[in-house]
Amino acid sequence: MDSTDVEEAGNNQQFVVTDESQLISYIPSQDNHNSADVTNVVVEMQPEASILSLNSVEVPVIDQQAIHNDNGFTLDYEITEDIATDASKTIRESDSSSHMSSQEIREDSHDDCDENETIATLTKKGTERKRKKYKLSRSRRLEVKQNRIINMHSVKEGCQKCKFKCTQLISEDERKTINKEFWSLSWKEKRAYVMSSTENRIPKRKTEGSRKNKTFSYYFKNTDGVRKRVCKVFYLTTLGYKKTNDWVVQSVWSNTENRGQINNSPDKRGRMPPPNKLSNTTIDNHIMSFNPSVSHYRRVHAPNRLYLPSDISVTLMFKDFCQKFPDFICSYDKYRKVVKSKNISFAKLGNEECELCESYQLHHPEHKPESLNETCEICCTWSDHIKKAKDSRTRYTLDKENNYDENTLCVSVDLQKIVMLPRLEMFKRAIFAQRLTTYNESFVPVGKVRTGRFPFAVLWHEAISGRNQEDIISAFNAFFLQNRDTENFILWLDNCSSQNKNWALFSFLIYIVNFQGISAKTIKINYFEPGHTFMSADSFHHQVEESFKRKKKIYDFEDYVTAVQMSNKGKVHVKKMTLSDFQNWKNLSSSTKVKKQTPKVYISKITEILVKRNEFVIYYKSESDGEWKVLDFLLKKYMYAMPTPSFKAQPNGFEKDKVENLLKKLNGIIPENRKRFWLSLPDKPLD
Repeated sequence: MDSTDVEEAGNNQQFVVTDESQLISYIPSQDNHNSADVTNVVVEMQPEASILSLNSVEVPVIDQQAIHNDNGFTLDYEITEDIATDASKTIRESDSSSHMSSQEIREDSHDDCDENETIATLTKKGTERKRKKYKLSRSRRLEVKQNRIINMHSVKEGCQKCKFKCTQLISEDERKTINKEFWSLSWKEKRAYVMSSTENRIPKRKTEGSRKNKTFSYYFKNTDGVRKRVCKVFYLTTLGYKKTNDWVVQSVWSNTENRGQINNSPDKRGRMPPPNKLSNTTIDNHIMSFNPSVSHYRRVHAPNRLYLPSDISVTLMFKDFCQKFPDFICSYDKYRKVVKSKNISFAKLGNEECELCESYQLHHPEHKPESLNETCEICCTWSDHIKKAKDSRTRYTLDKENNYDENTLCVSVDLQKIVMLPRLEMFKRAIFAQRLTTYNESFVPVGKVRTGRFPFAVLWHEAISGRNQEDIISAFNAFFLQNRDTENFILWLDNCSSQNKNWALFSFLIYIVNFQGISAKTIKINYFEPGHTFMSADSFHHQVEESFKRKKKIYDFEDYVTAVQMSNKGKVHVKKMTLSDFQNWKNLSSSTKVKKQTPKVYISKITEILVKRNEFVIYYKSESDGEWKVLDFLLKKYMYAMPTPSFKAQPNGFEKDKVENLLKKLNGIIPENRKRFWLSLPDKPLD
């Protein structure tokens, strides 16, 4: 440094001097000297500093040539009063803004920081934020804290005179072992140990006016594992507590509901909901007002999955929510998460993909169809799955190409995805109203269609009946009665067990093939492999959807029936189901017979079923190239005569308040001549 900035400090001063990489601080000397012309200067080397300071004033080195850059030492250095005077002049002329103050240097240096030193920063609001700076990591601090707690709870002096003779039952080494193991447990494990090693009883004797309502017994296990009773003082001091501090026992048993309880109540710390958490009740009620329902397409694989019609989206639902509840604070992301938590989907289920194939394609990049890994479970499962899928598709193609005579009818059967009435996609009010669910069980010819054999659609709505297995079987019954002159039936179904693969349907097949009201001799059912079920019924359902789009506005059930009739160029037979068409088809199987069947029957593995007239058994295949096996499953009393099931006594009904809300919400949209259907719907019976 070329200049010297010092403050007039009298005749006697002490200086700490550094070079460009060292700190210089001037400290007033404690000794008073009488010499007026000489000032004692103490020069002290300090590494990693670059500024001279005297009482918060920065100064450079006076004689840099006389200083050696060492790790730090002190030199006695003398300068005359003239030099000090010249230096004081320089101080007043210097620009203090070009240097850092000693206070700033001290703030930047953290070498000597205390463990709890705070660092001041600013929050977003501009207020000062103070944070502690620790020399130890968080895990190390927790370890130190835990060790301190353990040391505080070492084994203490036990009982002196005790009727249980505790010191003879449990040795001092055993006490230390118990203490060490106890304090190595977690908080929950400690409480469980205390509960298991103590007993809570009602006092046998109570003095008059006593408020004591419980008494405790204390136990330890010795090295032989034998449970020994000890006194309270011995128990507490062994665990490291004071002999008068039974809080650990009292707190454990105070949280139990009864004296015989095995486990203690869980720790509720950190489990309370935040005070600013929004209640989801309002959002839940709004979401459920759209009536999400289970789809038959995935009932086997996703029984808890709910679906909404494809003309509804989360965006439309959220906009409707904001209009109905403008004062309720809720973001779109919050609403979407609640919808997701309720397991609701808007998927177009008619175009679903095979989940098992998708899982196989993603499980391992090197496992290809041409190079399957025989040790891989997913590869083996997929190989069997795809083989069955190809076999069923091959048989379906043969049926489609086969030119059956007029005595044989081959159809595919499927339930169309639900349609909500009224269907008015152009009006948002109609989309968000509570609507009526309709059903369409379709029987569609496969391959070349003979004259007069058109798709047969069985239609009904939820106010008449639902879609339980007896309802679906009633639709099958309507189909067989419609084709009563046909002798041989071939049906292709998907693998939905709740509707197409159950003992009630098998019982019905034996009943209908032996029914005198039709000419059937054989009924054969083929099942597609799950995920590979595309059939002629799907094509017909697409035509029905196109008919809905052409009609645009479907106000009631009659409009729905008309739209179905207009599909497939009007070549459709429609059956409007009434209450008298639904019967209570029952499961007539014998569980004992099924269990004793050899080989054991697994419904999920059945690929083909055949029933014949005058026979009260079914023939089945589990493999497409396998042999027909006989399955005798009916109860003994139904082996040669099956009873006619009873008819449904009353309709399911539709709530009147839903009808009133619907007509009120859609007032001015639904024509007056369409309201008659809604007002004539049967009321839902009381449970």
